[in-house]
Amino acid sequence: MECVICHNLTGHVDQLQLAAEPYEWLKLGGMINPSLLPLKHLTSLNLSYNNFSSIQIPDFFGLLVSLTYLDLSLAQFQGAIPHNLGNLSKLQYLDLRCYLSSGGMEAKSFEWVSRLSSLQYLDLSGVDLYKATDWLQVTFNLSSLLELHLCGCYLEGQIPDYSGNMLFLEVVDLSLNSLNSTMPNSLFSLDHLQSLDISNNMLEGRLPTSLEHLCNLKELDLSHNKIEGDISEIVHSLSNCSLNCLESLHMEYNQLYGHLTDQIGQFKSLVHLSLARNRIYGPIPLSI
Repeated sequence: MECVICHNLTGHVDQLQLAAEPYEWLKLGGMINPSLLPLKHLTSLNLSYNNFSSIQIPDFFGLLVSLTYLDLSLAQFQGAIPHNLGNLSKLQYLDLRCYLSSGGMEAKSFEWVSRLSSLQYLDLSGVDLYKATDWLQVTFNLSSLLELHLCGCYLEGQIPDYSGNMLFLEVVDLSLNSLNSTMPNSLFSLDHLQSLDISNNMLEGRLPTSLEHLCNLKELDLSHNKIEGDISEIVHSLSNCSLNCLESLHMEYNQLYGHLTDQIGQFKSLVHLSLARNRIYGPIPLSI
């Protein structure tokens, strides 16, 4: 991978691609020098898979206001995420993933995220968001967001029922948290949604009828929850819109009941199907 990339016309340093390979022993570490600040035209900074385990994300990163791409994922930064990252108003891609259960980064507030009005991709998986109780209001009001990844973030409480503000959302991953609400209708009314993963939570109740609006859905993982309902009704709702798209359906370890009908065989793109540890009975449809 190229380390320093300059603009073809101006010659200004445009990108710093300093990511390490995941299994490479030679990694960057130690303090990060503010000498990056003179790079006024820097649009992309990638420090992923390095080892900065002794430091926090530097405050001066919030002064790199030309950035549209920032990837600090799995670089073992520690401590609180600096709020002045919210000054990066041009940012479209932000990846701050931590190793799960690493005790790495935390955020006590999500106010700074609300200022990233151009953000299309956000991944804070593994970041401790237990004290950031405003994550609900903030993330589900980012109207430009396409992908939201908050896996293993110690989230609790209810999923908000106003995600309809995220009209173009394609991917949602809220797995490995402690969300304990019923499933909101608005989350299942997102026309562009392709992948939804809320597995390993404490969701309960029935799936909303708006499920049949997910016409572009390819992956649905609601496993390891307390979701109830007749499996034949769920399959029927999905078949109303996702017959040509659905590739993966994981609903194992829930409280589903009933029996599968031949309708399941109409999902021509379905590759992965897991319904184990429910109360589903009867023969396996020949259409499978």
